[in-house]
Amino acid sequence: MKKLFTLVAMAFMAVSANAQAVVQEIDWTQQTEYYDLWYPSETASVTVEQGTGLIIDCLQSDPDNANYWEPQVPMIGHIPAIAEGGQYQIKFDVNAPAAGTVRLDFCSWDGTGATKDAVFDVAAGDNEFTIDFLDYPTECTDAMVFYQCGKIPGKHIIKKVQLIDLEATGIKNVKANKATNNARYNLAGQKVDASYKGIVIMNGKKFIQK
Repeated sequence: MKKLFTLVAMAFMAVSANAQAVVQEIDWTQQTEYYDLWYPSETASVTVEQGTGLIIDCLQSDPDNANYWEPQVPMIGHIPAIAEGGQYQIKFDVNAPAAGTVRLDFCSWDGTGATKDAVFDVAAGDNEFTIDFLDYPTECTDAMVFYQCGKIPGKHIIKKVQLIDLEATGIKNVKANKATNNARYNLAGQKVDASYKGIVIMNGKKFIQK
């Protein structure tokens, strides 16, 4: 489904105070190029403008489709190592063309299938977000964070993105016992049964049900 892509050399900003806590960071307003190859899709045009940021022009023609989140564009990529059970936080800002719902997909690129999703609302104009991704399901390398904005056609501008290791900062989060009720959900969060065909989330893990 998703195709592997390589990175052009990009300078990531150094962090002074709590460098060990910031796993990866990029200020898109200081960049002039995007990755040399990204997830190809007819549903978006992707450019980078220095001083402006990462511009994702969502060309989605069917934003009301409950199961359709395309385009999904990496706003931070090739994260070296993610720990099983890790406690992570993503901070980013985005200027959205209209109010609506977007999703982040924090997933592996190394074949492990590890993934965590977060769905949330944005307002028209400038937004700042802090999103927790707790209890990461599997150790993986080469993870990426995809911005999925298919519900809101128009230009989304991302400026700065940070991936933070909460355990390295000393911030502790209360962990709830994981539910294992084997309920299945589609990517829109709707409950489905064993006859559903497509991508399914069960007990926090994503797989393809045929």
